[in-house]
Formats: sequence, C-alpha cells, structure tokens
Amino acid sequence: MRVDRRSERHVHTREEIVAAALAVMTEAGAGGLSLGEVARRVGMRTPSLYEYFGSKLALVDEIFRRGWEDLGFHTAPLLERALALPDDQLAADLGARLSEAATTIVAWTQAHQASAQVMFWRPIPGFVPSAESILASSVLVDQGRRLFADLVRRGLLVGDVDEMTGGWTTTVSGVVSQQLANEPEAAPGTGRFIGLIPSLTDTFLARFGIGRRRC
Repeated sequence: MRVDRRSERHVHTREEIVAAALAVMTEAGAGGLSLGEVARRVGMRTPSLYEYFGSKLALVDEIFRRGWEDLGFHTAPLLERALALPDDQLAADLGARLSEAATTIVAWTQAHQASAQVMFWRPIPGFVPSAESILASSVLVDQGRRLFADLVRRGLLVGDVDEMTGGWTTTVSGVVSQQLANEPEAAPGTGRFIGLIPSLTDTFLARFGIGRRRC
C-alpha cells in the first residue's frame, strides 16, 4: 500500500505545532500564546503556520477539543465500573465513587494545566469553541447525566437529573478553578482544594441522597 508521505508529514507537523503551543502556554500561560514563538520552536516562519491552522484561535480550538476528548477518555472507565455495580454495593460506595471521579478530573487538569486553562476558563480574547469542540466538551457532562439518571432510576438518588448534573459540574469546575489558580504548583492529585472533594461530595449527597428529608 502506497503511503502518502505528504499527508504524513502534514500530520506530523501539526502534532509538533500543538506540542509547541502547549509548551509555550505552560511557560507563559494560555494568554501568553504567541504564534511567532510557536513557529520559532518548530523551525518555520510564522506565515507557514497558517498552512496547518488557519488562525491562532483555530490552534486554541484544537487544544480545547483534544483536552476534552482526553479527559473524557480517562473518566469513562470510572463511569462504566460504577454502573456495573449491584445496587447495594453502589449505594454503600456512592460517595467514594463520586469523589474518585471528581478527583480524577481535577488531577488531570493539574497534569495538563495549559489545556485546562482554555477548557475551563476563557483567557484568550475572541476564542469561541467550534461546534466540533463543543461536542467534545459535552462528553463529560453527558457521562455525568447518564450516571445520575441511572442512579435515580435505581432509587439511589432523588431529584431532578439536570439539577444534579449542573450542581455536580459546577462543584467540580469550582475545585478545578480554585486548585489551579491558588496552588498551580501542587502535584496532580494533591492540594488544599482537591482535598475538599470528599466533604463536597457529602454535601451533594445530603441534597440528592435517598436519605434526605423531602420538603
């Protein structure tokens, strides 16, 4: 089978550009991303970058999309394991399972801070995720909604699924923001704010757990 060397080189160069952009953002913050610096690091002139990404915002969009796809990939197995548990075991272990999922998300953002900045914040003026990237970012929310819908169906949670999903998403995103903003140097999985996840999970379950008092 004949290999298209030109296409292969194009893909390889795109990968180099993304890696260089992430390196620049890691050093200077997402707002410090410079196409000139990216071009210098991959050994080309700045105008040549436009053969691979139509604009700086297109490059940011690629980083945004890849970040959400990778994060969803890391959280999907946790969801599948939780859904496979029998009701009695999941009920006894629910707080720990939710805490594990939240900790996994925050730890990922600690290990990929450059990507996380554009995923969870909007540090680059004019950046609006493309439809394809928005779809990738919705995967994690859809995972949570699927889990909560199943827990309600099985009688392990009580309440509106959309409210649960929104509340949980806001809680985890808040931990991400506080952890990255205040302790960016903390090793993945450690830190003052990520350490609050178990108590925040207890608060969530106090609101939606089957033992809560209905008004």
